Amino acid sequence: MAINKRSNAFSAVEMLIVMCVLTIMTAFLITVSAESDNGAKIARMEAEYAAMWLEEKMLAAQLNESRFTVYLHGIIGSRDLMMRVIWDTGPSKGQTEIYRMTSAHMRSVGTSHTFLYDGKWMTMTPSIAIGVKPPSLSDGTQLFLTVSGVGYTSVRDSLL
Repeated sequence: MAINKRSNAFSAVEMLIVMCVLTIMTAFLITVSAESDNGAKIARMEAEYAAMWLEEKMLAAQLNESRFTVYLHGIIGSRDLMMRVIWDTGPSKGQTEIYRMTSAHMRSVGTSHTFLYDGKWMTMTPSIAIGVKPPSLSDGTQLFLTVSGVGYTSVRDSLL
């Protein structure tokens, strides 16, 4: 009669299975982390593009001492907000320009959705705060595009 003696140690097959499972889990975590970082980079890039777009409009208004109104359109609080500029005075009077994010989502942070920029006085009334989120809404990252009352634009990690 043969006695089957089993060792308390793991067999090579069991060790290989454990190593494969750990490798798959590590690869998944690295991928999720890379996508999260990529989403944050996309949101920052989109926020900076929107800031440059607004700065370009403000510079044109300063050069011509003209005025424009910024409207935030879309379903308020939704992720698909767009900015619309309508020139009130100057050589572009009556013209409309629209900025819509292509890779990120923006939403209004404040209660106002209409803003006036006066190029003669270089003032924005009231100041603007727009939240910018990455394409993956599950990513907790949020940036803020702000335009101060004196027309200074910035992209921030928080409103404080």
